[in-house]
Order: sequence, then structure tokens, then C-alpha cells
Amino acid sequence: MDTARIRQNFPATARWTYLDTASTGPLPRSSSQAAQAFLADAEVNARSNALWRDGLDRARAGFAALIRADVSDIAFTKNATEGVNIVAAGLGAAPGDNVVLCGVLEHPANITPWLALRAKGVELRLIAPDRQAIDADAVAAAVDSRTRAVAVSTVTFMPGFRTDLAPIAAAAKRHNALLLVDATQSVGVLQTDVGAMGVDALATSTHKYLLGVYGQGFLYLAPKWADRLAATFVATAGYRDPGAHPAASGFDWAETVGARRFETGHAFASSAIAAASLDLLLAAGPAAIEAHVMHLADDLARGLSALAWPVNRDPFGQPQSQLVTLGAIADGDLYAVGDPALQRLSAALDEAGVRHSARRGALRFAFHLFNDASDVAAALAVAEAVRRSEKRPPAA
Repeated sequence: MDTARIRQNFPATARWTYLDTASTGPLPRSSSQAAQAFLADAEVNARSNALWRDGLDRARAGFAALIRADVSDIAFTKNATEGVNIVAAGLGAAPGDNVVLCGVLEHPANITPWLALRAKGVELRLIAPDRQAIDADAVAAAVDSRTRAVAVSTVTFMPGFRTDLAPIAAAAKRHNALLLVDATQSVGVLQTDVGAMGVDALATSTHKYLLGVYGQGFLYLAPKWADRLAATFVATAGYRDPGAHPAASGFDWAETVGARRFETGHAFASSAIAAASLDLLLAAGPAAIEAHVMHLADDLARGLSALAWPVNRDPFGQPQSQLVTLGAIADGDLYAVGDPALQRLSAALDEAGVRHSARRGALRFAFHLFNDASDVAAALAVAEAVRRSEKRPPAA
């Protein structure tokens, strides 16, 4: 992977030490150009059906290739939250049923849709984390014959540990429960194979590691679950013949097959951007991207540990993700850090132009394909300088 050439396609790298893709990914120049071409065409032609359809088809096919799925298993959504909502609402869960998740470590996008099921008498089995990590065996043990779904993150947004999906997938399959993963912090940067993972549904947004923009996401549904879930909201996009008026069939609603029946509309400009970014990710190669970011993340984690910063390490021995985090997570403000030393470090990083994020009382650094060793060095230089300043005697 030619990182130097890739960085030239990311103007943000010339301005920032950008380690915040976990929040929002910088737009590649090639994707920005795709957006400009779409808008330029709209100025002249208002609507170009072939161009609009091409963007949708390329984005859908690109995402399917990225996660090793069939294009018929992919639905466009507004974001990961909508994807989770489609699944939660479509399960038809009834009083006495349950949903299993490690709520403390999930992003709100993978919590709030399940909370709404409580009004229907559905039990939420909230499994406690173990040393800030999802205990896969505990999650699996909570699944029983009344479990309708298990919801977990492939990589937690904090503190950024991978989830061991194998025991959870086995338990879900054994009890005929749906396994949904929130892959917002993994797909696009870590290799993803939905078949090998044993997942039934995968939800994500495009504005992070897929290098798109806010307002679009993807939902993967395994064929058997695409057929079983009820579509709570329907539109012509999910109609078997979207070019026909319902009167032609005597107003008989005939849904299309596969995941597309859950689509209620399309963001054509965002799809043009997503298609260009997916082309970039596929050209670089998921395996190469993962190896690259794991190396950088490990270098940063080791360097911060050597400076006595509180680096979080996965207690279950899962491989390094692209995320490096500092400090224990807390139940307070979602977007703040409380520890004074980490506050000083965050302020110094901001002053030095090192983009990062504060989440749930801890600091977070995220790598992607455009990052290189200079980004690690820049972050470590700030971290070392803050440590040195703490050892200086106070001014007279």
C-alpha cells in the first residue's frame, strides 16, 4: 500500500495530524470530485437518471464487495441507527421475548432502538462488561429460547476493543436468534466477512471509515432474515416494480425480495461520494489497510505506555484494533474527559493540531489508511512534552 500516494488524496493530512476517523473521516479528494461532478450535472440537467442509478449501483456493489456479501443483501439507510431500527422494529418481538446486549459499552445507536421494545414487554438483558470489554462468553450464556436478537459492536466505540463474535454467533444460531453487529467502528478499516463472522445483520454509517458523508449508511441482512423481518416503513424503493403505479396491480402491495425491500428512498449525491470512497478502499485492499493501521496503533500504544499514560488494553487478548484509548470510561458526559492529566493532554493535542476525540471520560485516537508514522510521532511528541511539563517545578 503506497501510503505517501494515498495521503496526497487526503487534503486533511496537510493541515492536521488526523487521528479522529472514529468520529468523522476526512473526505478524499477523489470523493469530493465525485460530489462536484454530481452537483455540476444537477446544475445543468437537474436529474440524470443514468448517472444517479450508476452511483447507487456502484456504492451498493462496492459495499457488498467490502464485506463479502451479495448485492441483493444490501440496503441503503440514513445511518447505522436507522439500520438497527429496521431490525428491531421488524423482529415482531412480543412480551416475554428478550434482546441481549452489553449496553454499557454500546454506542447509543445500538441501544436506543432496543430500549423502545421495552414498551412492548420485551426484556433487555444488559450484560455487564468485564474490565471495559464485552465478555463474549457471558453474552452467549444469556441467550435462550426467548431471545429474539443479540446486538454487539464489532469494535466498541470506547474503549475500542474487538468483540470475539464466535461464541455469540454460535449461541444465536443455536437458539434461532438474530445476531446484529454495529460495525461503524470496523467496516472500512478492518477486514469484514459477514459469512465467516456468522452475523445475520450488519449496520454502519458512511461518515467514518467508509470515508463518506453524514446522512447515509448501509444495512446488510442475511437472506433468511431479510425474508423474515417485517418492513415497518415501506416505499416505492422496496416495491417489486418501482416503475409501476400500485393501481396497475389492483393496489396489491408486492414487496421486492432481499434487503432492498427495507429501503424508503435514496441519497443520490451521498451515494456518488460513497461509491468513489469504496473504490479507494477496495483498491488499497482490506487486508493491507488492517495490517497498516494495526501497526500504527500498536506503535502509538507502546509509546504512550512508555510515557506512563493509561493505555487501555484488551483483557481477553483480542488483536489490536485501529483505536488507541487512554483512561477508564465513565457514565458521565458522552463527549468529555474528567481526568485533569488527560484534560491537559487533550488541550495540548488540540493546540498542536492533533485531531482526536474525548468520549465517556477517556481520550481516543483512530487510524486509517492515510495515516503514517509521522502521525504517531506527532502525537507522542505532544504526550512527552505534557509529561515533561508536569515534572517541572512551579514558577517562583
